[in-house]
Amino acid sequence: MMAQRIPAAWVAEVTREAEDGPGGEGRSTHRPEVTPQRIEPSRSGLARLWDRWLHPLRRWRAGRRVRDLPAGARVLFVCQGNLCRSPYAAMAFRARLAARGGTGIEVESIGLVGRDRRSPDRIVAVARERGVDLAGHTSRLIDAPTVSAADLVVVMEPEQRRTMLRRFRKSRVIVLVDLDPSPVEVRRIPDPMKRSAGVTRSIFAQIDRCVTRLAEQVAGRSDGSEGGT
Repeated sequence: MMAQRIPAAWVAEVTREAEDGPGGEGRSTHRPEVTPQRIEPSRSGLARLWDRWLHPLRRWRAGRRVRDLPAGARVLFVCQGNLCRSPYAAMAFRARLAARGGTGIEVESIGLVGRDRRSPDRIVAVARERGVDLAGHTSRLIDAPTVSAADLVVVMEPEQRRTMLRRFRKSRVIVLVDLDPSPVEVRRIPDPMKRSAGVTRSIFAQIDRCVTRLAEQVAGRSDGSEGGT
């Protein structure tokens, strides 16, 4: 009964999600993507069910891209302004790599807009509670050489992934939330810029879960062992 209610375009999305290689990446459709930006705060039950249902498949695909990383890989985190999500994720990921003995992995973060800006004080304060120091961080603007040098690009939202695919022709791009070991109903890491401290803590907690999983997989590759999905 439920299958009869799912639009054909969504079925096509599942097919694309299951395809391997750059030939299946970045192809546009005529429908607007059902993103959290379009449906928050009243996200429909069917849309939540859709993302929840696809999450295990997306997690498996993200894990495959991570396991294929070369030794000494460069990992680049990307968000909108490089003020909150991507610098927090990069620093938290670097700390977890070090705790697992991951060596030779270069970690950077960058934003799609703006440069030379400091993270807001309230973001710095919440990050500090979780052991991440953003006080000295200054935002960086995306550029082609940095993206080209990255072996893995980690973005916060599906639209940012499409930007990497179209603008920079990067085939190894993952949406960070796809690594979340918990069930996911919204396929993005929300921007905490205008959120309360409580919501920001929840967002950073989700980032922590995702980068912990990423560090487990990358550290496994760097020491020669095989990580799981």
